[in-house]
Amino acid sequence: MKNESIDFSILMASSVHDMKNSLGMIVQTIDTLTQRQSGNTEEERLLSILHYESLRVNNDLIRLLGIYRMEENSLPLCVDEHFLLSLLEEQLTKISHLLPPQNTTIHIECDEQLSWHFDYDLISSVINNILVNTVRYTKDRIMLSARVENNQLLISVEDNGTGFPIEMTVSQETQAKSIDFNTGSTGLGLYFAAKIANLHQYKGASGSIHVENGGSLGGGIFNLSIP
Repeated sequence: MKNESIDFSILMASSVHDMKNSLGMIVQTIDTLTQRQSGNTEEERLLSILHYESLRVNNDLIRLLGIYRMEENSLPLCVDEHFLLSLLEEQLTKISHLLPPQNTTIHIECDEQLSWHFDYDLISSVINNILVNTVRYTKDRIMLSARVENNQLLISVEDNGTGFPIEMTVSQETQAKSIDFNTGSTGLGLYFAAKIANLHQYKGASGSIHVENGGSLGGGIFNLSIP
C-alpha cells in the first residue's frame, strides 16, 4: 500500500474544529452550573475563573480556524445591513457573567438608528474577543461605542485599566504578528481582528484596526473601522 503524506494544515484545522466543539460544550456546562449557584460566593468566583479561561481558549481556537480559512480563501463573507446597538448589546450580554460582581460598569454609546453593512458573525467575534480581554485588564469601567467618522463606521472598546504597551500603539502590524514569551501574548487576537477588518472593503477602502491609550476613561482603546 502506497504511503500518502498528510497535509498538516488540514489535520490541524480538523483538530482545532473538534477541540472548539468540545470546549464549547464545556463552556455551556459551566454556564449551567453557574446558574444553579445560590449564594455560594466562593464557588461562583471559581466558576467565573473557569468560564473566563475556557472562553479565552475557545476564542483562540475560533481565531486559528478562521485564519486558516482566510489563508485558504474559504472563509465566507456575508455582508448585510445591521443595527449597531443590537450588536453591542448582544456582546455585552455574552460577557456579563464574566464581570466581577463589585462595582464594574459597562456603558454603551450608540445611536439606536445607526446601521451599517458588515458581516455580523465575524465582527461579533472580534468585539467579543476584545471584550473578554478588556474584562481582564480594566479596573472597573468599560465603554462600548459606535459612530460614523470620516465616512466609516468606528466601533470602539475603552477601559480604565493600565492601557496597551507603548510598543503596541507605535507598531501594531509588527506587534500583531509577534510573540512575547514574558506575557504569553501571541498577538493572535489583534492579527485576527486586522484580517477580519481588511476583508470589509468598499470603493477602494479597506477596514482597519487601531489601538491607543487615553480617551475619556484613561485606559486602553481598541478601534475597529469599517468602510
